[in-house]
Amino acid sequence: MKVLDKGCLHISAICTGAAERAFSDALNYAIERNMIREAQG
Repeated sequence: MKVLDKGCLHISAICTGAAERAFSDALNYAIERNMIREAQG
């Protein structure tokens, strides 16, 4: 059972890292789009 617990912990850490990266990329994209819109406006 301990093996499964460690596996779940590892998978959750990977998913958390992926979610943080996706959020960061989305935030940077939104900021960039807003800056482009302001430059054109």
